[in-house]
Amino acid sequence: MTWETIERPGYFGKKRNELYTHWDEQFGQDNWRIAWEFGENYFSKIPALELVYTTGYYEDLRANPYKVEFLKKWKDVWDTAKTNIDSGLDFGIQETPNNHYHDIAIRRSLKMLGISFEGKELLHIRWKNSKGFDYNPAMTPFHRPDLTPQEPIKDYGNKGFWWEKGIDNSIEEWYQRAKVLQIQK
Repeated sequence: MTWETIERPGYFGKKRNELYTHWDEQFGQDNWRIAWEFGENYFSKIPALELVYTTGYYEDLRANPYKVEFLKKWKDVWDTAKTNIDSGLDFGIQETPNNHYHDIAIRRSLKMLGISFEGKELLHIRWKNSKGFDYNPAMTPFHRPDLTPQEPIKDYGNKGFWWEKGIDNSIEEWYQRAKVLQIQK
């Protein structure tokens, strides 16, 4: 079985389920997939998150000890809801309608660095008014910007390339630009 890339779908937003249904109808269930390109390799979601996305956080934290010092002062981190902490290190546990991956990637990275949370309060790591805004994936540099595809991508979520309001070559930019729709040949 081989896979052929047919487009770079970019951000899905709230249209994810609608798109999946459309692709099931168009290509047949199990005849298409979403994958992430990293060099000459393509990964499904969980391996992409574990091997590439998390490594981006790990490399940033390893290079910036002050970020580690800030993070360890908290009890844990959350993105879409405080219940995110129940996901622990498991990307497969997504209890809210919106995915939350960077909280898990941060936990995994701290563990790889041998660091534990020490505080009593949770840190919100998403919005501009949160104390953890600098830890969201649009604000965190990607460790291999040379492997971020630059081909045009779609905007199914109709939000524009919102991650470009962050830093150049961010983890979020890689995540959205490296996403491909592939069909089985």
